[in-house]
Amino acid sequence: AIQTGSRLTLAYDVGGNNLLAVRNSGETALSITTQRPIFDANMASDGSVCYATSESGYKTVLYVYDANQNRIYRWLSASQYLPLCAVSPGAKLLAAVSPGQQDGIYVSNLHIFDTSSDEAGITAALSGDLIYDLTFVDADTICAVGESGAQWLSTSGSRLAGYTYDGAYLKDFDFGGDGFLSLIVNMYKAGNRCTVVTVGSDGKELGSLYFSEEILDTSSAGGYVAVLTANGMDLFDKSMERTASLDTTQGATAVLARPDGTVVLLSGGTGRVFTP
Repeated sequence: AIQTGSRLTLAYDVGGNNLLAVRNSGETALSITTQRPIFDANMASDGSVCYATSESGYKTVLYVYDANQNRIYRWLSASQYLPLCAVSPGAKLLAAVSPGQQDGIYVSNLHIFDTSSDEAGITAALSGDLIYDLTFVDADTICAVGESGAQWLSTSGSRLAGYTYDGAYLKDFDFGGDGFLSLIVNMYKAGNRCTVVTVGSDGKELGSLYFSEEILDTSSAGGYVAVLTANGMDLFDKSMERTASLDTTQGATAVLARPDGTVVLLSGGTGRVFTP
């Protein structure tokens, strides 16, 4: 899994033991080999890093490194699994999700830790949804994407907004947009009848567009959303209004949108920049 930021690129083995953060100059900023597999890792916009793993005697151990890659926090959990984590810009807060059950019903809880304190922090219910991932939208807001909807919560644990898929199946999502979440939903478990939806932090839909052809990849950055299909690549604004198109992708299998509106098309180990 790979995450990019303004200062670092973070990569880690999914289910493996290695985590690496590299500066834009190519210099290694952080290199970690864990005793047991890494559950999850996250990087904030300023280069702060967190990751979740397990160690002998503990179900989960959470680590936080500041923007200078100094370890500033560790949380040991002997009673709960915390397989998802996210760190705030400035590494002041750490968020993690624990799956569990209550009265025979599946529940997910959000835990928010102050990295300057040894206290347990805040716990907030995330309803009965299976959570896939979470991130800090800004220093005060957390977005969690789940099986049936997305939620926005304050760092005090209160629910700010929510968006449900109205019975559709989530196929993919992207946190990269500036102030919005990109979702790919399908009304059916199989098939290629997908809709790309953009949602603001207030839980309101900004735009949506139905695609009758297979979506190979999508990427959001800044105010743009790039969608790659078998028939070409289209670039949209956050309202899903088309701003540019490319008919010939030369066999591209993935795209990477950039905040300036350019798009990198990846194919066969090479990248080609599309400038509208």
